[in-house]
Amino acid sequence: MKTSTKGLNLIKKYEGLRLTAYKPVKTEKYWTIGYGHYGADVSEGMTITKQKAEEYLKKDVQSSENAVTKIGKEFNQNQFDALVSFTYNCGSKNLKTLCNGRTVEEIGDAITLYNKAGGKVLSGLVKRRAEEQKLYKKAVSTKKTEEAESIQNGKEESKVEEKKDDSFKVKVSINNLNIRKGPGKNYDKTGKFTGAGVFTIIEKKDGDGSKSGWGKLKSGLGWISLDFCEVVK
Repeated sequence: MKTSTKGLNLIKKYEGLRLTAYKPVKTEKYWTIGYGHYGADVSEGMTITKQKAEEYLKKDVQSSENAVTKIGKEFNQNQFDALVSFTYNCGSKNLKTLCNGRTVEEIGDAITLYNKAGGKVLSGLVKRRAEEQKLYKKAVSTKKTEEAESIQNGKEESKVEEKKDDSFKVKVSINNLNIRKGPGKNYDKTGKFTGAGVFTIIEKKDGDGSKSGWGKLKSGLGWISLDFCEVVK
């Protein structure tokens, strides 16, 4: 199993990107760079590109993936991603301690215990462990669900495009034109135009008592009869 984009983004979020070598703690043996890459291959004053940081991340993540795989339990994608992030931050030894003697469910419950450094609780670790635990316990969508969501998202995007393409501007040509709650004379009045002006119509519908139909105002005030409007191109 490989880490998903969701898992990689979680790691990037909490590691942050540093293109110049640094030491989070002065007493650490090695320097850190990129997305938390730490080791003897990083030296003081060293700088890298974002592309190089991505290469380091890919290599380091693979090491964490191998450690999670060696645990020998059947993790789903969300559980795997969460544990890869945990291992990337805490190391394979802590991963083994976390998983030893625990069921898959119990591992998720225990993730938040690892929120200390030097014996002190750190707010950054508290937040990271909480987000890893949330991901670990989140149900994995089935392929059918993902396909349905994709189709629905596509429909919503199409609707937006349709509305955007169908919008047009009109010039109100008379005073005291009624504004109504809906497209028709039977809807309650919400106001009146006291003077001519140019307005955007985001939806058009045929309605009773209007040859040209009814238009929904972008301003949200309501609907107007297009019989008394001139389309502005």
